[in-house]
Amino acid sequence: METLLRHWAMEGEFALHEATQGKLLEAVRHHDWGKQYTFRILPPQGSRGWSYSFSGHRFRLPEGLDDPYARAIERGHHDYSTPEVVRAVYRLVEQGQGDLEPDTVRRRFASDLYTYQMCDQIEAELSGWIWAGEARETPFLSFEVHPPETHVQGPPFPYGTGPLVFRLDPFPFTDPLTLTFCFQVHALEEGWKEKGLAERVRHLESLALKGGEEVRVEVRLLPWSEEGRGEAPPASSDCHTFYERVCGFSPNALQKEVWEHLHSENDALLLMAPTGSGKTEAAALPLLAQNRRVVLVLPAKALLEDHLARFERILKTLSSISHRTYRLIVDTGDRIEYMLFSKGEVRTSLKRHLYRGDLVLTTLDKLLYRYFGYDPERKSYAYPLRLGQPSTAFVFDEAHTYEGTAFTNFSRLLEALHVRGHPLVVMTATMPQSYKESLPKGFTPLNFTDEERLKREMGRGPYMGQRKLLFKAEGNPPEDFKAHKASRREALLSELREVWSGKERVILSLDRVKDAALVYRALKQDRPSDLSPLSEPSQEALLGSNLFLYHGRLDPGWRRLVYKRVKELDEQEKPYVLVSTSAIEVGVDLNATHLITEFCTPEALVQRAGRVNRRGTVANAEVRVVGSWIPNYLNPLREEREALEKYISLLREMEALGPEEARRLLEVYPRPVLQDPRAEVAFRLLSRYVYEYRLEYEPLHQLGFIATRSWEPTLTVVVREDEADPWEVEVPVGRLSYSSKQPHLAPSPEEARNWRLEVYRAHRDTDKSIQGGWEPLTTWGDLYRGRYRLVLKGELAQTYRRDEGLVQLPRIFRRERWSSDPPLKVRLRTWLYEDEGTEGVFYYTEESLGRGKGKRQGKPIILHYLADTALKEA
Repeated sequence: METLLRHWAMEGEFALHEATQGKLLEAVRHHDWGKQYTFRILPPQGSRGWSYSFSGHRFRLPEGLDDPYARAIERGHHDYSTPEVVRAVYRLVEQGQGDLEPDTVRRRFASDLYTYQMCDQIEAELSGWIWAGEARETPFLSFEVHPPETHVQGPPFPYGTGPLVFRLDPFPFTDPLTLTFCFQVHALEEGWKEKGLAERVRHLESLALKGGEEVRVEVRLLPWSEEGRGEAPPASSDCHTFYERVCGFSPNALQKEVWEHLHSENDALLLMAPTGSGKTEAAALPLLAQNRRVVLVLPAKALLEDHLARFERILKTLSSISHRTYRLIVDTGDRIEYMLFSKGEVRTSLKRHLYRGDLVLTTLDKLLYRYFGYDPERKSYAYPLRLGQPSTAFVFDEAHTYEGTAFTNFSRLLEALHVRGHPLVVMTATMPQSYKESLPKGFTPLNFTDEERLKREMGRGPYMGQRKLLFKAEGNPPEDFKAHKASRREALLSELREVWSGKERVILSLDRVKDAALVYRALKQDRPSDLSPLSEPSQEALLGSNLFLYHGRLDPGWRRLVYKRVKELDEQEKPYVLVSTSAIEVGVDLNATHLITEFCTPEALVQRAGRVNRRGTVANAEVRVVGSWIPNYLNPLREEREALEKYISLLREMEALGPEEARRLLEVYPRPVLQDPRAEVAFRLLSRYVYEYRLEYEPLHQLGFIATRSWEPTLTVVVREDEADPWEVEVPVGRLSYSSKQPHLAPSPEEARNWRLEVYRAHRDTDKSIQGGWEPLTTWGDLYRGRYRLVLKGELAQTYRRDEGLVQLPRIFRRERWSSDPPLKVRLRTWLYEDEGTEGVFYYTEESLGRGKGKRQGKPIILHYLADTALKEA
C-alpha cells in the first residue's frame, strides 16, 4: 500500500498536498498494525459460511505513530461515516496541529482519508483476484480493476504466480507499477472445525497451523489502454456525431445550443422548453460526453420511469461503443437500484451504490439526505465527497413545481452548488418570472417556448400548441359540499360521454382521490363502447384494458405498471381513458387528444393541458374545464377575489389554450416566491456541520430528519408485506388523524382491530453491521426520530383493491394540542390495548372500550411533530 501511496498522482481535489503527504506516509507505515491482535474466525451463521474478522483493529495503534493527523487517518480509514469525519476534523482543529493551519485540516482531511482508503481498497481487490480469481464489487472504490483474461488453474492462485498484468481505470499513478504480493499459505490441522477452533482462536499466533509455504506473486499494474477499450467513444466535442451514434437521431436546435453552451464553460443554464422537446437529453448528454458524474434531480418519483428507460438505452449504447463500464443509480427512497452497463449488456448489483455512478436519478428529497451525508452504514461521507467533486454536474428537471419548504431547499441547494462552481442546468416549462429572478446570478436563460420557434427549429408537429378550449361554468358556490361534488362528478362523466367514440385518448382530471375513484367505478359499471375495464388488478389484465386510475396513493409498483401501459397505448395512438388527480401534472409524458378537468388554478390547468397534443400531431385536440369554484384548501386565489373573477372571465373569453393563452392565464396570479424560514435555518446549520465541521450542530444531524417538502412527516401504510412486490404507500401522518371537531371520523373498536402500528428498532450486531426489525409500538415517540408504519389487516386489507389504491384512509389518531405545548407542536394520540384471545395488540383512539363497570382502559401512546411554519414572501 505504501508503494501505491508514494506514486499517487491524481490531480485536482484528490491530489496529494505537500503539507499532509508526509503524514499519510507515516500512517501507512503502521497500516493495519492492530489486525494481529483482533483476528478471529467466524463460524457459519445463516447463509454465511466460515469467515473471519479483524473487527476493531483500527482502534489499536502502535506507540510509534505519534502524529495526531496520521493517527486520525489510520483510525478513520475503515469507517468514513459523516459523524466520524466531522468529529475527527473538529478534534484536530481544536487540538491544534502546529505545522498545519486549521483551514488546511478542514480542506484536506476528508480528501486525504479518501485517498488513503482508495490505496487500501485497490490493494485488497488485487489480493482477491490473485488469491481467488474474483473480488467483491466495492462501490466505495472509484476505480475499476481489470484482471487477466483467463485462469490457468483453480483457486488458490487461479492466474498462476506471475508475473500478472492488471489494468486500472482510471489510472491514478505516475507510471506503471510493479508490486509484489506475499502470501503465507498454511494447512489447518485435521478436525479443526469439530474442535471448536473458532471459539479458541483469538490471535494469529494461536491458530493451529500445519506446515507453511510463502508464495510471492509479481503484479504489473498498468493503465486501461485504448487498445483494450475496443472502438473509441464518440468525440465529446462533436454534437452531431455523438447524438447519431449514441441516440440514433440527429440533435435538434435546442440540443445543439445547449451542447455548445456546456462545452464553452457556460455551465449554469436555465433551460425553458415544453416537455417532449428533448431537453433531458440536451442537458445530460454533453455532460456524460465530458465524463462527468450527472445527478438528474426530479421533483417527483412519477417522473422516473420515462427517464430510466431512456438512459438505459443510452448507457447500453455508450458501453458497447467504448467497452467501458457505465453505472446508473436509481435513488428515490422507496426504490434503490445500482445498474452496471458493460459491452452493451446490463446487470443489477445488490451492493450499496454510494453514488459511484456516471448517472444518478434521484429526487430532491433523497438528494438532500445524501447531500448532508445521511446513511445508517459506514462510508456515508462518500455522498458529500462525491457530490462535492468539481466533476459532478446537476440537472434539475421540472423546477417550477417546487413550492414553500421544497422551494426553500431547492434554492438554497442551488445556491450552494453554484458557489462551488458545479455545472448546473435548471429545466422548466412554465417557471413564473418571480422564480426566474430568485435563481442565483450568472444563469444563462435559453428560451424555447415560443410556438413559431418550436415549429421552425424543433421539427414539432403541424398542430403544435393547438387545443380548443371549452369552459362549462357553474353557478354560485355550493352550500352542500358533498352534493356539489356528486354533481360535478356527473358533469365530468357527461362531458366524457359527449367526446368518447372509442377512438380518443382522454385524461379525466379531478381534485380528490375519492372523487377520481368514484368516477373510475362509475365508468367500470357503465362500460361505454370500446372501453375495457380491468377484469382484475393484475399485470396480465392490464394488457387487455384501456380504462385506468392514476393517483399518488397507488402503491409504487402498480403505479409504474399503469403508467407503462398507458404510455404504450399513447405511443401506438390507441384509445384510452385515464382518470387521475393532480398526479397528472408532473412526470406524465402523454399526447392525449382530450382533457376533461375540474376547474382548478391557472398553473394547474396549464400543466394538465400540457398532456394534450404535446407533440403537435392531434388535429382536433380539446380541453374542457368544468366548474367555476375551487375548494379553499386548493385555492391560492381565495383572498384575491378580483384575480379569480379575471381568471373566470378569461376562460369565458378564450376559445383555445395554446402557449399565448397559457401565458395570459399565468399572469392572472403571479405565484409569489414563498420561503420557509425554519427550513432555511436548518439547511444552513446542517451545511455548517457537514461541510465546515461545526460539531455544535451535531444534535440537529442526529435527528435524521430533513423537512424536504413539509414539516409533517409521512407514515408508511402497508397493505401487503412482500419483499418482491410490497403494497405500501407513504401518507402524510396528519391525513390519518381527526380533530375534536370531527368526531364522526373516529373509528369504532371493531375497525381498530384491522390495523397495527409498528416502529423500526435498529441495533448494531457483533460485527458492527446494523440489524433491525419492526415491532409493535408501545411507547411515546418523536416522529422525526424513528420509522413508523401502519399495517392494514383483516377486513380492511381484504377490501383493498390494488387498481384503486388507498381511497379511504383510516383515522387512527386523535389530533390534539396541549396548553403547555409550543404553538407549533402537534400531538397524535391513540391507546394501546392487548387484544383478548390473541397474541397481538390493537390501537384505538378512545381511552376506554365500553362504558360503566368493567370497561377496558388502554395505555396512552402519543407521537408528536412540528406543524408547518408560516411562509414568508422572498
